[in-house]
Formats: sequence, C-alpha cells, structure tokens
Amino acid sequence: AIFSDFSGTKISLIDPKKIKLECCNISNAIFTDKSIINYEFSGCYGFEAQFKVTKLKETSFIGTNLNRATLQNVIFEGVTFDSCRFIGADLTGTTLKDVSFFRPVLYCADFSGADLAGACNLTQEQFNTIIYDKDNPPTLPSDLLLQPAGAYQTLKGHRSFVISNCETTSGRPVSEVCEEFLEP
Repeated sequence: AIFSDFSGTKISLIDPKKIKLECCNISNAIFTDKSIINYEFSGCYGFEAQFKVTKLKETSFIGTNLNRATLQNVIFEGVTFDSCRFIGADLTGTTLKDVSFFRPVLYCADFSGADLAGACNLTQEQFNTIIYDKDNPPTLPSDLLLQPAGAYQTLKGHRSFVISNCETTSGRPVSEVCEEFLEP
C-alpha cells in the first residue's frame, strides 16, 4: 500500500509474502495480528498507533513516526528501526533480540521492564533520553548505562520524574515533559 490512510482502523494483514506500507497514515491504527513478520513500514505516520501483537519479526521501520505509539510487551526479533521517532512511545515490557537502531529519536520513550540486551547500534547519547519506572528499570546491553534523570515514579496514578540534577525533568510530571518534546 502506498499513500493510503489507515488511521483509526483495525489492521490484520495475514499474508505469507512481504507486506510493504509506504508513506501511509497509520495514526491511531490498531494492529491485531498475533505476529507481524516480514513487513516494511517506510515513511509512515504512526502517531498513537497500537501494536497489539506478541511478536514483530524480520520487519523494518524506515523513517517512520511512532510518536506515542503503544508497543507494550512485544518481542522484537531481527527488526530494524532506521530514522524513526519514538517520542512518548510505550515500549514497556518489550524484548529486543537482534534489533538494530539507526538514528532513532527516543525522547520520553518508556522502556520500563524491557529487555534491551539484544539492541544494536544505540549510542549512549540516544539512550540518555529514554524514561523508565524507577522500580522496574530495563535490562541493558553491556555498552549502555541507565541515566537517573530518566527515572519516574507513579504516585496516585500520576507519573512524575524523580528528583535529580536534571533541570529538564527533576520532579516534573512525565506528561508535561513529553508534550514539550512533541511541540513543533
């Protein structure tokens, strides 16, 4: 599909061949397949897209906007993210196995409880912009360190960053900081 509008729709594409979505609007779309295998998302707009799948395998995302997308508890295997935006995306509980990142934008992407040991090509500078629950931090690749400024706590249903030396986040509501990153 090229230049198609799938915004707000439920998408279930069961096809053994490669599926390519190019320059498509997938904002607020809900992907419901149990597994997404051998897809290519190129230049797609996926603001608040929901991937209610258990596995994404041999799939590539190129220049795709996944700001505020939900990818909770997904197992990623052999996936490539090239020049993708994940501002405010929910990747909690995900598992990355042989997953390559090239030039990602990860501001406020929530990786709480995620297993990132299989992530490749992430730089410390890129990784410094993620967020995580202080009581459920992600498991990291050996070459990356978790930054305290990205830790948040949940009190009475509201997420706030823990007090730190970072003026941008210290003590502030997570939603407020994420909104600032999403502003044009």
